[in-house]
Amino acid sequence: MVDLNKLGAVVPADILVIGGGISGVVAAIKARQSGASVVLADKATVGWAGQVPVAGGAITILPPDEDLDEFVKYVVKEGDYLNDQNWTYHMATCWFDSIKEIFDWGAPIKKQSDGRMEIIWRPFSSRKTRFVMFDTHKMMPILRSRARSAGVKLLNKTEVTRLLTTGGSVAGAAGFNIVSGEFVVMPARVTILATAGGYFKIHRLWQASCGEGVAMAYHAGAEFSGTEFGTYDLPCIKDYDSFARNIVVRNFHNNTGENISDRYMPEAGGENWLPLVRGMVTELREGRGPLWLDLSRATPEMKSVVRPANPTKHSFWHICDVVGLDPFGQRIEVMPKGNINVSSIKVDRDCRTTVPGLWSCGEACGQGSRWCGATHSAGQYPGWGIAQAIITGRLAGESAARSAPDVRQPTPDPVEIERLRGETFAPLYLQAGTLPDDYIYQVQEIVMPLKNTLVRQKDRLEDALTAVKGLQPQAASLRARDMHDLVKCHEAQSMTLMAEMVFRSAVMRTESRGTHFREDFPKRDDKNWLKWITLKKEKGQMSLRTEPVPIDRYRFRP
Repeated sequence: MVDLNKLGAVVPADILVIGGGISGVVAAIKARQSGASVVLADKATVGWAGQVPVAGGAITILPPDEDLDEFVKYVVKEGDYLNDQNWTYHMATCWFDSIKEIFDWGAPIKKQSDGRMEIIWRPFSSRKTRFVMFDTHKMMPILRSRARSAGVKLLNKTEVTRLLTTGGSVAGAAGFNIVSGEFVVMPARVTILATAGGYFKIHRLWQASCGEGVAMAYHAGAEFSGTEFGTYDLPCIKDYDSFARNIVVRNFHNNTGENISDRYMPEAGGENWLPLVRGMVTELREGRGPLWLDLSRATPEMKSVVRPANPTKHSFWHICDVVGLDPFGQRIEVMPKGNINVSSIKVDRDCRTTVPGLWSCGEACGQGSRWCGATHSAGQYPGWGIAQAIITGRLAGESAARSAPDVRQPTPDPVEIERLRGETFAPLYLQAGTLPDDYIYQVQEIVMPLKNTLVRQKDRLEDALTAVKGLQPQAASLRARDMHDLVKCHEAQSMTLMAEMVFRSAVMRTESRGTHFREDFPKRDDKNWLKWITLKKEKGQMSLRTEPVPIDRYRFRP
């Protein structure tokens, strides 16, 4: 009989939260308020993990006087009517109270003189969007302290690689400590995935979110929805991985001096810049490049509002300061840049996935909740991503806490744990094979080109899918020289799976809608494609099907 304790550390809990960004920390705190024992595991360090430390410092907020019907109408229109409008209303209803709660916990949100949250209007926006501003470097340490004082057990530097299952239900997870190399088993009554969406290490700000949570959910049998809409695209300074929003994107010019922002993004103050980025591709294809940002005509008012006094690190303005660029005094060359994010774990309005015992929150379920339709909420609209993370973290933590008492504490099967341990550490024992950095580069070469992200077409998508499938056998021979390489091996395997998910979904949707654009099907097709694509693992294979949007039951229709 195999002794479980000899295989590694065993850390049981009523509720296991995987992912220590803002959504995971909020979920852990809310779950702990019920009295449940909670373990929060992260591959980095809780308090510095996730995307908040590199965020822009703004959270969209819907105050009590907000017209929620108008907000939902706006979101549904922007989502090209592929929204689950019940989810959209649910999100809107929970919005203010969720942000207010973390403010009451001590989150570093800017205050008015009377101590209440300072709510500001977003300047130069076509929609009257309101924000609260926060300190990006203090937010997560403050919430981490709140979690610790509440009694949440933190497991830092823990790469979680597998979900444990019993009788078709998730019963915790397993992984390893990146520093010590110790295998870690985390049995739990219920598990919450807060691992963010899966990226491909294309954008340097999101290097840690590589899709391990997506892969774990997929192999556990979870359903995914909206994977084809994970593309979002950014106008960047050439040679620098930085982008800007608001008034900056209103001032892009081609090499003839024409303001292409006016042509491709005619709505002044619009928040969706995808048409502009696609237009940038057109301009370059048709020989009107290079493209330039020209703010020489910016008014004093624009300068005072757009240029922050203390730019967030990694932001457009910070990069300009570091490299000595003056956006108001010189033209700056810009270029379109594509990115892909898989955030499509399907959840209900309590953030339950389709697998018993498994919840998901934050960006991981941003598309899968269907609240934002055919758009990528976290990438396309300033301040939405963090708000969504806080709201769904709160919902998941509360719901998981209500369910945990009804679930028996699982007892892991030592034989199964021994098998998982062998799979987890296998790359360390290979004497020959592909190093993970080399493999990830090959995946990026398939995923990164704009022809496969921003402007898609059947033959190109099928070529990309064939290339990904050709890489998959090589994933079994990934070799790790140390624990950091081992993390990258698991990231690389997850990226390969995500690439297949994206390209299969994109091939299937023969229309253009939201962030999914097909050159061979350039129009939205409500007659045939007012449908969701759902994806899951069935009998060891990736299976896709469609599900009609119940538009007749919703308030807003095309």
